[in-house]
Amino acid sequence: MFLNSNQKVEILFPQKNEFTCQHSNCHFLLPMIQFVLMFNKLGKVRIAKWYSSIQQKERQSIIKEVTRLVLRRDSQCCHFVEWKDIKLVYTRYASLYFLFAADQSDNEIFVLDTIHFFVEAMDQFFGDACEIDVIYNFYYVYMLLDEIILGGEVFETNTKNAIDSIVNQHHFIEDTEGENSCEL
Repeated sequence: MFLNSNQKVEILFPQKNEFTCQHSNCHFLLPMIQFVLMFNKLGKVRIAKWYSSIQQKERQSIIKEVTRLVLRRDSQCCHFVEWKDIKLVYTRYASLYFLFAADQSDNEIFVLDTIHFFVEAMDQFFGDACEIDVIYNFYYVYMLLDEIILGGEVFETNTKNAIDSIVNQHHFIEDTEGENSCEL
């Protein structure tokens, strides 16, 4: 079916995460996960992935505020924090904090399980991953995160599939670049 230039198409979204733009009558579907942060005990951000459009200046202030909030909390406290209109779900593995910002209506345990799955996949890919792996191989961390979370929604829940995809991408890059590529 083709539309004429004067016909309008209306797309309906579920009520759960519907958001109306202030400037027009457009509607957005907010992702389950708004952003992902990985930072160390000193608050230095190692990985930041955003699934909603936020200005760079606002991103910096959010990062600053959220990292301070999490780092000031006692280790015995719950790993769920309600912040503004978002749930912050975080956990610490070794020297890194993994933080996923989710919608208020989402299940905290599911988000915490997603963090654990992401860390397990990193451990399998890097072989006992640490902060140095994240610093020097950040592009593989982003690739792995993109395999697991697509557009703010959990996409892949099988570690083997996620890692196989990254290994295949690495081999493709290696084949196209030749000797200029890195070892895996």
